[in-house]
Amino acid sequence: MTVSLQLQACLLVGLSLAVLSIAVYTVRTGVPPMPASRRARNCIVSLIPRNCTGNILDLGCGWGTLVFPIAAAHPQNGVIGYELSPLPWFLCRIRQWVSPRQNLTILRGDFWKHPCTDAAVVVCYLDPGQMPRLEKKLSSELHPGTLVITNAFAFPGWKPQEMHQLSDFYCSRVYVYRVPS
Repeated sequence: MTVSLQLQACLLVGLSLAVLSIAVYTVRTGVPPMPASRRARNCIVSLIPRNCTGNILDLGCGWGTLVFPIAAAHPQNGVIGYELSPLPWFLCRIRQWVSPRQNLTILRGDFWKHPCTDAAVVVCYLDPGQMPRLEKKLSSELHPGTLVITNAFAFPGWKPQEMHQLSDFYCSRVYVYRVPS
């Protein structure tokens, strides 16, 4: 086998493993690692108050398309991104190594198993099927009044303070909530 064929075989195996990894974790979590659109990203970053104090959590940070701009826009805050799927997490870690953000921590883990109690702001872009469960988690763990921003999908039991309809490819909606008392 020539070097070119060996390289092609290695690339094919690597690509197959990457696709398999994403498929397995999409089935496991119910949420594919889907990047937020540029308009949704810009909207969400602009909605986080400049003067907020405390940690900003990105639950399911995927490829890092949202968590990195948040960390850049809010260097005074600790920004924590949770990602369970190994490939997106690994690429976020490489991005963090290449373009470090001192205030950013990327954790490979299931955010369902980590308390959100110290969050000043929570952002997420999950799946509509996850929103009722997340609403219960955040209701029980966050202080009343904590800012929660969701991309595309609303909480069934909370009334948003604001809803931004975006003119992007997905016609995204960004919902802004305050945790009720």
